[in-house]
Amino acid sequence: MKYFTLFILLASLSIGCSSSSSPSGVAEAFLDAMKAGKCDKAKKFCTPRSEQGVGFMCLAFEAQKGNIAEITILSEEVQETTAQVKYTIVGPNGTEESNLDLVKTNEGWRVDLGSMSK
Repeated sequence: MKYFTLFILLASLSIGCSSSSSPSGVAEAFLDAMKAGKCDKAKKFCTPRSEQGVGFMCLAFEAQKGNIAEITILSEEVQETTAQVKYTIVGPNGTEESNLDLVKTNEGWRVDLGSMSK
């Protein structure tokens, strides 16, 4: 019984941690880092070609720092090696809805800001 309880505990911990490797989990971690003004941390969730875009997004988030009440992930749509995560930001101007594009890399899912310009 003792081992069964330990197994259940470990299984539940691994399930809880695995969500951060999903497109929604990566998008949420990226947006949380942006909201907190941690641009270097946000870059870790991005593709290399997205680094300049992160700089621009950081400026936009910095301008709203303290005014963003909530970021909510609404949905995720996955198609093999690409994904799109829809989210809302609640701020002083109301609620804004937007999308993040992600690509699956050898390191896992990464935000791809370069595809936003297409």
